[in-house]
Amino acid sequence: MNQLLRNPFVYRLLTAFFIFSILVFAAGLNWVLVSLWISANSVIYLLHREESSGAPVRDLLFILALSFMLAFGAAWESDSLYLSAAMKSLDFVQVVLISAIVVLYFTATAVALARISASWNRKFIRYWFIFSVSGLISILLFFLTLPLFGFHPGVSLATWIKVTLAYLVLAPILLFLMEYIEKSWIQLSWSEKREPLFVVSSALLTALAFPQADLPMLRGFSLWPWFSLIPYFYILAKKSDWKQKLLHTFLWEFFYTIFLLYWIKDFADLGPLFLALILPAYRIAGMLSVEWVAQRSHPLVGAFSRASGFIFADALRTYGFLAFPWGFLGYTQTDWPGLHMISRVGGIWLVSFIVVFHNSLIAVYLDSLKSSTFKKFIATTGAIVYLLYAAVILATATFFSMKIPEVDPELVHANQKKNFIIVQPAFDPWGGWFRNRMDYFEILRYWTDKGMRSDTDFILWTESSTLERFTLYASQNRSNPFLDRFRELVLRHGKPLLTGGVDAQPIIEKNRVRFRDYNSAVFFDGSAQIVATYRKNQLVPFGEWFPYENFFPGARSILDSYGGSSWSPGRSLQLMQSPQTGTFGPLICYEGIFFRQVRDYVNQGAAYLVNITNLMWTHTYAGHIQHAQMAQTRAMEQDRYFIRAANDGLSCVIDPYGRIIKSLPLFERGVLNATVDIAPREKTWYARWGDLFLYLLLAAQVLFGIIKLIQNKRFRNRKQGN
Repeated sequence: MNQLLRNPFVYRLLTAFFIFSILVFAAGLNWVLVSLWISANSVIYLLHREESSGAPVRDLLFILALSFMLAFGAAWESDSLYLSAAMKSLDFVQVVLISAIVVLYFTATAVALARISASWNRKFIRYWFIFSVSGLISILLFFLTLPLFGFHPGVSLATWIKVTLAYLVLAPILLFLMEYIEKSWIQLSWSEKREPLFVVSSALLTALAFPQADLPMLRGFSLWPWFSLIPYFYILAKKSDWKQKLLHTFLWEFFYTIFLLYWIKDFADLGPLFLALILPAYRIAGMLSVEWVAQRSHPLVGAFSRASGFIFADALRTYGFLAFPWGFLGYTQTDWPGLHMISRVGGIWLVSFIVVFHNSLIAVYLDSLKSSTFKKFIATTGAIVYLLYAAVILATATFFSMKIPEVDPELVHANQKKNFIIVQPAFDPWGGWFRNRMDYFEILRYWTDKGMRSDTDFILWTESSTLERFTLYASQNRSNPFLDRFRELVLRHGKPLLTGGVDAQPIIEKNRVRFRDYNSAVFFDGSAQIVATYRKNQLVPFGEWFPYENFFPGARSILDSYGGSSWSPGRSLQLMQSPQTGTFGPLICYEGIFFRQVRDYVNQGAAYLVNITNLMWTHTYAGHIQHAQMAQTRAMEQDRYFIRAANDGLSCVIDPYGRIIKSLPLFERGVLNATVDIAPREKTWYARWGDLFLYLLLAAQVLFGIIKLIQNKRFRNRKQGN
């Protein structure tokens, strides 16, 4: 195996495929990035070939392999260079042929430039020259070739500037990164390569525990996380070199983020890659906070500490305006209501810790197999603790399962029933709202009328179902055709209605009036009067707002060009209530995953939660279902009904046991009639005590650290005394 991987040709093909696969997930197969990578691969290949004899057949195979990869990228997502119309009109064979022509253009140009620059002494300048000039010439020739296939692309000057900058700026970075990886990786033995591969496999299996696609094997497998982290924790326990611990921790989080959140590429091409470079910092911080104690303690204490560090890393991601509490392992257990119900005691932290500690415990056991203390460890504590741990988990899950009643979608025995209709319009309001808003209104009106019944209490529309400035226009006594038709609809039915909208606050800057816009939920009573408006508190950083706009004013426009929004964050929560609806806590989209905000609503008196959302931009099963899965945990944590009104799914009603009792199909228009029970319910332990379990974990680690410091001090004193 090692000899095979040391073969430069085999190695380069495997490396090419691996990096291509990463681009699939991290960059959404952005055509410019893929072509950049193809170009870099070709340059390195050609420059290495200067040192060896020619092999025309092998060179041809390599160029064909790159051509097929580039063709796949172009066919998958070709609109990065305004080629979507071309690629949709061409069949796959033609796309492969076009891509092969691009690679051949680049190869021929690179060969010529390599010969021209053969006498250059500075490797950096030579690489940059060959890569940049070859790339730009080959792209130009590519657009000159397209008319031969009957397509005449119109490429803007801005696109050419982006491509040119990409080649000139990214060229040296990408080239030297690949060169470094190649030289360092190819020299490693198979046993040394095995560990990073195990870590990447661990990240992949863990990501597959979450819903990824509407296929039997990719809908999320809740058993994976009980074992998928074992390779990662095993390597942490085995390694004494801190650099290796840091490297493997970075690799795990990097690939886990890409595999889990690849679908964000539909919003921003580089979104998954950006997150994959940022989030490992949290995981590394969590690992560093416990590893000193874990390395020097009893194996069981080490297992406990490493599991705690894993949870600490997740916790760090929940604070501040850059908070991103997505993908915690406890969310994967929604299919096991008995175990999931433990979240009522310690929140998502307790469920996640139970799963993570199971992995860490097994990893320590496997590591102990090679140690001299193996027999003592197994005979005294290891096996007993593991069996007790498994028994307690099973007993607790069984106990809670027995307390879960049968599903009752119609709430036959409910004391205080409220009947809702949820309209799922499945349109993109950002695609020309002011031009098409009357057409959008007709969709909303049709499905609202269709769903109305005599006993309906409450109408729910989704986030961004309208982009009207309801509150501002009401304060100024203004109107427009959309608002007139909207009021007629509400008055005709005489029922309260909650909808997404825009709340605008006029401000004066430099003697000019401009508006500060808020992504809002607007609550109307049956007479079409605004009862309350909630401004979204938790905005998606860099997607819905730019936190550092005052320091980098130009960056805002760049983010907007990639589909970002310019919302301002709200500053307070807003309970909503009426005699017909009862008291509820409104959440807008992303806020449904913020457990502390949900807990605050419950402690303020919310009888149930309503989450209006618009995830239409994801275009994927994964984004919609992962978000709904986290809503299931919020319902279970707080013992409250959780209603989701989603633009194109998943609109659903979740009962207090985290079960989806009614829903609409994804990506389809429709209306859902649902019933919830708003009778007063007892607060859960988590609602009362919040993140107490997390603080107990932190206190335990501080205690372990103090004990270890005292032991080390006593050991040094004895050593000095002797």
